[in-house]
Amino acid sequence: MSESDNEEIKFLEREYQESLSQYFRNNKHTYYAKVGSIIGIVFIVVSSIFNDEFYKFFGTFGMLMLNGVSGICIIFTIISLLPSYKDEEKFKWHVLETQRKKLDKLKKNK
Repeated sequence: MSESDNEEIKFLEREYQESLSQYFRNNKHTYYAKVGSIIGIVFIVVSSIFNDEFYKFFGTFGMLMLNGVSGICIIFTIISLLPSYKDEEKFKWHVLETQRKKLDKLKKNK
């Protein structure tokens, strides 16, 4: 194998690792949004039951911020459950698998 082939393999390995870490980072953000939406729903339900006590403790601005963050997490969770979002994730995983197979093939031919 020539030096250029070794450099190409190293470049492809680096690209694959970056893509893989980006994919898992995005999945981690989706997981955090789902956990945040569950906590947000519990917070919204409890704060609506004890409305006066929560407003005394957090204040109007604090309640606005907590309800806003909860709402954003809930909306993102709903978006992540849509079929088009799941298809996009499957496509990203397919691209990663294609990159891995190409890299394995190049290593085998080495």
